[in-house]
Amino acid sequence: MSVDELKKMALSLARLLEERTDAFNFTRLSQIGEGAALKQISPGEYKAFLEEYLAFAERSQTASYKENLINLIRWERGQETTTGCTGSGCGIAFDGIILLPDGEVHGCRKVPSRMGNLWEETLEDIYYSPASAELRRGLKACDGCPIRAICGGCIAASPIPPTGFADTIDPCCWRLWRE
Repeated sequence: MSVDELKKMALSLARLLEERTDAFNFTRLSQIGEGAALKQISPGEYKAFLEEYLAFAERSQTASYKENLINLIRWERGQETTTGCTGSGCGIAFDGIILLPDGEVHGCRKVPSRMGNLWEETLEDIYYSPASAELRRGLKACDGCPIRAICGGCIAASPIPPTGFADTIDPCCWRLWRE
């Protein structure tokens, strides 16, 4: 399936759900597990999709967005930015946590992001742990970006190198990947 066909499908689904649901939203594929083997969209193609989706969402009562990179488009246009994925860009390890049945605490539901284990330590200790601080630090590649505070890229959509989360780069950010 081509990128154009995928864009048309996504927008068709959003149109189909218009007035049939309270809200329609999407997030990007995590590049872990089987997702790592799938072909990824280029930054330019993703920007073109977001521009189409944003145009649709602006006249839709159902379509909404939390994709951080929509803020980059709005900023480039001189428009007011939104609150990003969680109200302040990527919310990994600070606006919510994931608790698994075995006591594991993770910072994001989409990517292995272990912060600690509730059977071994308190939630306060986990929240203020070095592992949690590393997640909240975000992507170094976004340092210096004028909209870092409301974007910060997406750790979950990024391939995670052996050096850790901070060293990854959002694969769809056209500011980082000049085509």
